[in-house]
Amino acid sequence: MANSNKKSNIGQGRSKKQYEDSAKAAFYGWCGVLIMVIILVLFSLITGCTTTKKVDECCEKTHVIIEHYENN
Repeated sequence: MANSNKKSNIGQGRSKKQYEDSAKAAFYGWCGVLIMVIILVLFSLITGCTTTKKVDECCEKTHVIIEHYENN
């Protein structure tokens, strides 16, 4: 049977300061991930052809692009 007199060791051998620093680092890491996702979504919405130009303007030169790849 396990020894029931042991204290609960939540930090797994870390001091309280080390545990707090690890938690802060994890929080800042997730904040960075969230900020990058927001930037990528905004960038794709702002620069997307369908959101900033009419479809006809975007597709005007598709035949030139297709011919270029067919000839190479």
